[in-house]
Amino acid sequence: MHKRGLTDSEETFFTRGAARGWLPIGSVLATSVLCRETLDGDALLPELSVVPDDARPRVIFWPSYISDADAGLCQAYRDGAAALARGLGATVLQSNWPESLNEPGVRGFGAGVVIAPDGRLVQTLPRDEAALAVVDLA
Repeated sequence: MHKRGLTDSEETFFTRGAARGWLPIGSVLATSVLCRETLDGDALLPELSVVPDDARPRVIFWPSYISDADAGLCQAYRDGAAALARGLGATVLQSNWPESLNEPGVRGFGAGVVIAPDGRLVQTLPRDEAALAVVDLA
């Protein structure tokens, strides 16, 4: 399976695809990182620093399946996402699954976050339940 934006640590699962970039979606420029990729900022920043000359707000979509079972690792993911936000001047929108699909009784999922372009955590959604947030990028 080919994966665009493959980081070195993921080569055990995927074959490297084309470079990752920014896509205009309406009034924003968007890209994405998946789950644990926020730990790979050193590899992602050079690739994503090539941004079209465009004044639109930048958004990084971060779909995740991260449990708070390991609080240190969970914080490392968020720290990495904050570093990406600062390095790219982008808002990070994490959508973290609210429940385990394999083990529905397991808790500690959800709590997706919104990280501002300066790296500040500006919103955290509820843990262990579905939630929706409306984010004003202006």
